[in-house]
Amino acid sequence: AGWADQVSVLSEYAATEPQAAYSALTRGLKNRWSYLFRTMSVSEDVLQPLSDAVVNLLIPEVVGQAAISTLDGDILKLATRDGGLAMPDFASLPRSEYRSSVEVTRPLVREISGPYHSAVCSAPSDRGCRNESSAVPVMVPSVAQVDGSALESPASSPVPTFQDVVNEVRKRKAAIHMENRRAARSAKDALVVGCDSATRRRLEEHSEKGASSW
Repeated sequence: AGWADQVSVLSEYAATEPQAAYSALTRGLKNRWSYLFRTMSVSEDVLQPLSDAVVNLLIPEVVGQAAISTLDGDILKLATRDGGLAMPDFASLPRSEYRSSVEVTRPLVREISGPYHSAVCSAPSDRGCRNESSAVPVMVPSVAQVDGSALESPASSPVPTFQDVVNEVRKRKAAIHMENRRAARSAKDALVVGCDSATRRRLEEHSEKGASSW
């Protein structure tokens, strides 16, 4: 069954078990979707049936409202720490996940496809990278093209160690996490400005520490 069909079935369970359905969405289906978004670029048109199923079928059953306003829908997309329910935003999630994945894995791609890897694979002592039958070194491109931008060749730089690459990946993950938090706070602040006093107070209460713990 397609993803939209799975969401449709889940919405039927949400009518009587909203918390279980919400958990299945945020801890199960959403992670499956994120894996796809991180490994390939997906257009919004392809995801439109899935987005419609989540917005029109699942969310109303989870929150117990027949119709969800645009403002309420935007609030539900906020992180739980910001007073929302972390509902998937298909207008920005696929593009954001793919861009983050490309940025985080850039050091790994650089090392795998760079000249250092070619040199190592050409070494006579490295049997794992050679064709044993013909003894022809396995060569890889010196520059990789990822997400429309060429990766820099580290020919003039010292050979990085495995730990150097790991540390760079961790730094990139931390930077992306901080960037995402800033974007989330900006989105929340923009919503607060357009809310009435009752909704603003409700958002503040739901944003308090421990408010999202069930």
